[in-house]
Amino acid sequence: MAIAKIVATKKAQSALEFLTTYGWAFLVILIMIGALSYFGVLDPSRFLPDKCLFGAGLGACQEFTAMSTSVLFKVTNNFGTPVNLAALGSGTSVTVNGLSTACTPTINASLAAGTTSGIGTALNTIGVWNASQTMYVNISCPGGIQLGERPTIDVVLSYTPSGLTYQKSVSGTVSVKRTQ
Repeated sequence: MAIAKIVATKKAQSALEFLTTYGWAFLVILIMIGALSYFGVLDPSRFLPDKCLFGAGLGACQEFTAMSTSVLFKVTNNFGTPVNLAALGSGTSVTVNGLSTACTPTINASLAAGTTSGIGTALNTIGVWNASQTMYVNISCPGGIQLGERPTIDVVLSYTPSGLTYQKSVSGTVSVKRTQ
């Protein structure tokens, strides 16, 4: 009987040593993965593509880029009807995330390249946005966008189709890395 007890104890000791050895190895691997992710080596946002997508009626942006203090993009009215855009705060909103500095964004838009008119104080400073017409949008952050940063901008554009009374909205996201 005494011999059977000794053999059972040796098996338990072997199993415990086996689990302890692999437990330490597993712990070292977890610490290495944690250190790599802390220092940004495993940052998945480095591998994400730039995107600019809006809901039905606008679709994807044709062009978009991030500059030192602003993000620029252009979208086309694919609603099939002229629309009147609502002012910022009257249904239209812009939210910027992912910057190292605080950003209180302003939005400027125009229907002709190189000119801007603010969507802000009046109900509609753009006027009528005709079907198939391109709008150039400039969302500026006075705090600036650092090189390598990828701001994520959530935009809600509220509009009233011509001849209708009630306001509708379309939302979109612009995420672009500043490289210049």
